[in-house]
Amino acid sequence: MSKTQPSLRKLNVLSSLRYLLNKKITLKRYWQKILLLTGIFLFITITVVHLQYPKAAMAINTYYVATNGSDSNSGTQQYPFATIAYAANKAQPGDTIYIRGGTYYPTKEIWIGNKGTASAPIAFESYSGERAIIDGSNLPTNKDPIAIGGEYIDIKNLEIRNAPRTGLTVWGGNHIKLLNNVVHDINGIGIYVGHDNLKQVTDILIEGNTVYHTNLKNSSHNDFGGNWGNGITASGSDNIQVINNKVYENHGEGIGLWGSDILISGNTVYDNYSVEIYLDGVGNATVQRNLIYTTNNSTYYRFGHPAVGIQVANEGGKYQLQNNKIINNIVIGGGWGFYYGNYKSGGGMKNMLIANNTFYKGTRGLINIDEDAGHNKTVFTNNIFYQVNDVQMTQFSADSALQFHHNAWYGGSAGSGAGNGDVNANPMLVKPGTLTARDYRLKAGSPLIEAGSRVTQVTNDYAGSTRPLDDEYDIGAYEYFAGL
Repeated sequence: MSKTQPSLRKLNVLSSLRYLLNKKITLKRYWQKILLLTGIFLFITITVVHLQYPKAAMAINTYYVATNGSDSNSGTQQYPFATIAYAANKAQPGDTIYIRGGTYYPTKEIWIGNKGTASAPIAFESYSGERAIIDGSNLPTNKDPIAIGGEYIDIKNLEIRNAPRTGLTVWGGNHIKLLNNVVHDINGIGIYVGHDNLKQVTDILIEGNTVYHTNLKNSSHNDFGGNWGNGITASGSDNIQVINNKVYENHGEGIGLWGSDILISGNTVYDNYSVEIYLDGVGNATVQRNLIYTTNNSTYYRFGHPAVGIQVANEGGKYQLQNNKIINNIVIGGGWGFYYGNYKSGGGMKNMLIANNTFYKGTRGLINIDEDAGHNKTVFTNNIFYQVNDVQMTQFSADSALQFHHNAWYGGSAGSGAGNGDVNANPMLVKPGTLTARDYRLKAGSPLIEAGSRVTQVTNDYAGSTRPLDDEYDIGAYEYFAGL
């Protein structure tokens, strides 16, 4: 073996090193390919997700508007916008527009046509601890301070005043919340929700608002001009809720609704012109746990009497009075406690339940029902009719389509309203004659305790307590509870 020739062992070692080196290069290239393919896959995946769900990638912004701001600003708290309309044009799903305290005088209607989403609504609200006032004094006579046509829009804690037409309007919008606003001194309707196509108006919540001094154009009370609307008007076809509002001293009806699938609950309504709560051509509505009264403020009397407490009619709307529940309301004073008017198209009350209400002291009477061949399967039960001063109790003719039973009548004759299970005795209320709901509870020993009929559609009372608390239903808006 030559000294210059490498040994077999050395050759084997060199071969092994070359093999390992080649293997390392191959593995490196292999992993490079894997990483490249992985990167391509991730890029494609992210791109597809972004294209499918572009809103998920949007930033949620908070904008500010202030009376000393400028629309050329960035809209931050330090550099706010000047107008609500400019902020509205920029708003995207999930954005909040905080309006700083002060008075804003728009010269054009603030149109909110934006579309939020169920999980990311767009909110317009007064900044915490401040009150933003939108004053319509500088608007054209045919415009409203704020009009909404979008979706998933929340309007909160604003004060709206001096509107030449309507204070706060929703026209064709849906999934809208109007919360804790104060609307007053309005020439026309205070809060209006509607559209030519009622089915386009769905999922509207009007809650916690205070509405007063609206329909000022009817302050002269031209009864034959048809010149008044409501403090709150809503018309739609699905999930329209008017709850926990205070509506008073309006020169038109207090709350008036049209359409179907409507809830009017927990409102305080008083001293409005003509009618306090009005259902016109409404189907599948529930009117419950409302406190309705008059303070005998004659400014809002019609024909020398305070407004009717609850009135229903069919005045030519697209829907018919049917499948409605009027339950657990307290109606104090008023011209009539309950009134059905056979106006225009008529059609009667169909499949309606009027149960567990307390009607006290109507200046004309407690219940009036116009004759109508369309009445069908409407039941009055478990109501208190408590009259004073020898004023008539009822004004209607006997009709087999109107069923009366298990009602309490005190202070006069039930007339055609008399029925099986009636109680004709002093109901023994805590303190009748006040304007406080709790004073219309039953005292211990009241003959109305467990004297009512079992009505499965009525599951609680005015206070929200389960009904019945004992074995049988009580008559009136409150179930008796010995601990109260």
